[in-house]
Amino acid sequence: MTALSVKSNTAEWLKERKLYIGASDAPAILGLTPNWRSARDVAKDKMTDFEPVMEEENKFFKRGHVLEPLVKYMYMEKTGYELVDAPMYKHDTYSWMSATPDAWINGDGFEALLECKTANRYTKHDWVDVHDEDGDEYFVVPLKYWVQVQHQMAVINQDKVYVAVMFAGEDLFDMLVQMLESGEDLGSVYKLAKDVVEFEVIEVERDEEFITKLIKIESEFWSSVESGVLPVELKYMSDSGAVRVANYDEECMLTDLKTSYLQKLLAEEDFEECARRVREAIGQDSGIYSDFIGKVTYRKSRAKRTTNWKSLAQDVMAKYVQADEQDELTSRYTTVSDVSRRFCFPYQYWKQN
Repeated sequence: MTALSVKSNTAEWLKERKLYIGASDAPAILGLTPNWRSARDVAKDKMTDFEPVMEEENKFFKRGHVLEPLVKYMYMEKTGYELVDAPMYKHDTYSWMSATPDAWINGDGFEALLECKTANRYTKHDWVDVHDEDGDEYFVVPLKYWVQVQHQMAVINQDKVYVAVMFAGEDLFDMLVQMLESGEDLGSVYKLAKDVVEFEVIEVERDEEFITKLIKIESEFWSSVESGVLPVELKYMSDSGAVRVANYDEECMLTDLKTSYLQKLLAEEDFEECARRVREAIGQDSGIYSDFIGKVTYRKSRAKRTTNWKSLAQDVMAKYVQADEQDELTSRYTTVSDVSRRFCFPYQYWKQN
């Protein structure tokens, strides 16, 4: 590994990252972050020349960045180990691979990498697994983060990474971010947070077999980037065609999905009933007003004029374009969208059961 002389979370660091596949790029390249970032997004970022934008503009990136010192503080308080800031590294053999771990752990001859995470307490089930017939639970790292730290270990040639994760609700996270941004002392924020958040440290060991496969995939991806070829856009991971039996974590997710859907239906029914009663109360008037609620109106909408451009184009083409040229002209303005996957669930069954 080779340490690079750029400071983390700076404009220079963001610009430097465009020259490599970083640890946070790896899950996207493998299709593990479909609702956030795809392999195509990563490729576009590496291939374009525009100035990178600080990720902290996104609420969740900002939260992770601002709360990272607090997560580190909690780790040091829990373990007694000291932490040292880590620079950006690149792989000595695969010069397109880089990693910027959150810290080095030092103490009593012990040295390893630390990765800091924050997670909503409602997603805690993603971090828990059952490992015996008694149903005992233990913490694991979700796959997208597991891939991220395997990439780090590949670049920096380490055997293990410790992932420190803080669980809390969004309101509490927002409050902690606001306190730290306002200049509140880190120790004072820790005294408040330690009794109201849940904190776990998870050890992740190096998986040599997976790293070999990961490097092969990333190498092919980088060759495409250098050739200027974008990967095919898939909104979700490839579809094997198999429908399998759910494991314990997936049973929990399916139960949450069903419960949320039924609650959504009840909420929609309640809203429609309330809206009907308000419309009746408004009657012949245009609306009603409350100092506490604001203005609610029930008015006629304006008539809208719309043009069926497709039919218009067909009529114009039929009138002015020769029949043997129509197919060629149509194909010139026809695009085929990337194939995506549809999310379906047995909602009719849920309503009845």
